[in-house]
Amino acid sequence: MNQLKPYLLTLLIHPQADADEKHEIEKLVKSWLAEKGGEIKDVKVEEKRRVAYTIGHTQQVALMNIMFEFSGEKLNDLIAKLGRQKKVLRFRMYQRPFRGEGKSIKDIPTRSMLQQATKDAAAQSTLPPAEKAPLAKLDEKIEEILEEKVL
Repeated sequence: MNQLKPYLLTLLIHPQADADEKHEIEKLVKSWLAEKGGEIKDVKVEEKRRVAYTIGHTQQVALMNIMFEFSGEKLNDLIAKLGRQKKVLRFRMYQRPFRGEGKSIKDIPTRSMLQQATKDAAAQSTLPPAEKAPLAKLDEKIEEILEEKVL
């Protein structure tokens, strides 16, 4: 059996669609997924939202997000069914992890955390303090390297 993968289906529905029509679209997706072995995790519906450009002769849409798990086979059937719905203006399907999986913004270190870690590492350094060499010793080393006397 194939492993279930998380998907997010975002639907832009005509604002004049009543609650029954929205429920019918949701029921269509739920029944199709149940028939094919998928599992719905969450459904969110926003009543009206203004869009940046005109879609279907309207500037407002109802937004519906459906999170579900599915093996990924025969998703084109669902896409074809949604394309035949008159009240669905646009839709997009994403394969993605649900929230809570993977890294969140809180997991990413901030600049202050990195600076503090650098300071802590510098404080724990076990290097001995640097000694100053006497001038005579430096002259001897230079003579040794150059093999001639330094004035």
